[in-house]
Parts: sequence; structure tokens; C-alpha cells
Amino acid sequence: MNETNFMDNYVLAQDSWLIALEGIVALIFGFFVLIWPEMTLEFLIILFGVFAVVGGILAFVAAAKAEKGQRGIRIFGGMVCIAVGLAVLLVPRLTLAMLLIFIVLWMLVMGIFKLIAAFKIPKEMGSKWVFGLEGIFYIVFAVLLVSLGIEGLELLCLLIGFFAIFAGIILITLAVMVRSQQMQVAA
Repeated sequence: MNETNFMDNYVLAQDSWLIALEGIVALIFGFFVLIWPEMTLEFLIILFGVFAVVGGILAFVAAAKAEKGQRGIRIFGGMVCIAVGLAVLLVPRLTLAMLLIFIVLWMLVMGIFKLIAAFKIPKEMGSKWVFGLEGIFYIVFAVLLVSLGIEGLELLCLLIGFFAIFAGIILITLAVMVRSQQMQVAA
């Protein structure tokens, strides 16, 4: 199978409605973040901290019901979850710094992946520029986040909101293009 057929099949195999749905969710998320940027960060930190503590408590419950050989690891896991959850709730700025690092790493990896995909898609396919633009956008946004640091957290939220809206628009555009290509192949 040559590279052109592989990439054609890759693009056409995607469900356009799933791509569009992802775009719609990104748009909704983006608008939510733009409306309440400070609440978004606080909510994420609190939600994660509570989630970790509850997970630790549930690990202790599971340890009580587990067989003897399984109890130690569950108790240890529960202690780690509770410790992380309490640390997140008690030292939220450290959590924000870690969140920033994970977001930047994710965006860099996704940007590189999208650029590689853009270069592998044949020039004849209309979606090539969309993948390339999205990849560049991911990388530029990651660099911008690093330059802001933790001091610009509200601005960070606003940028994440704009990013989500832009990504949603790109995904919906891609869904329309994929659907169009699927219909051309079916005809």
C-alpha cells in the first residue's frame, strides 16, 4: 500500500461526526473558560484534590475487602492518593505549576504529531493545511504558556479558552472536509 492510499484511508476512516462533536465540546469548553477564567482554575484544583482524596479513601475500603496479599499495595495506594489530594488542596500554586508543565508537554507532543501528519498527507488532499495549521498553533501556544509562567494564570485561562475555541473551529472544519471527502469516495 503506498503512502497516498494510507493517508487517504486514515482521513476517510475517521468519523466526521465524532470530529465535529469534539469540535463542539472544545467550543463549549472555550466559552466556559472565557466567561469564568479564575473560577476555572480554582475548580480544576479543588476537583482534582477531592478526587484524589476520595480515591484514597476508596482504596482503603477496597483494602479492607481484599485478600491478604493484596491489602498492602491498596493501603499504600490509598495513602499516596490521600497525600497527593491533600497537597493539591493545601498548596494549590504547586499544582498549577505542574498543570502548566503537563499542558505544555501535551501541546508540544500534539503539535509535533500534527505537523508530521501534515507533511505525510499528499498535497492533493485539502486537509493538509488544517493539520499543519493546528500543529503550528499547538507549538506556538505551548511556547507562549512557558513564557507566561505561573504569574499570568488568568491570562493563561483566557488563552486556553481562545485555544479551545480555535481548536473547535479547526476540528469542525476538518469534520466538514472529511465528510466531503467521504461523500466523494462513496459517489
